[in-house]
Amino acid sequence: MLLKGLSNGRRQEAEGRRQEAGGRRQEAGGRGQKAEGRRQRVEGKRLTDKGFSIWRVS
Repeated sequence: MLLKGLSNGRRQEAEGRRQEAGGRRQEAGGRGQKAEGRRQRVEGKRLTDKGFSIWRVS
């Protein structure tokens, strides 16, 4: 029983790490999107606040 719980805990921990890594990857993607937004603003295409908040959330 204890062993089963332990292995299950390890599996959850591994899953958590995997999700964390996925989150970091998304964060990096968001940074790229932000840079793209700045480039567009420089060109005169103003990005709406709504568009920015959507990127920040996702």
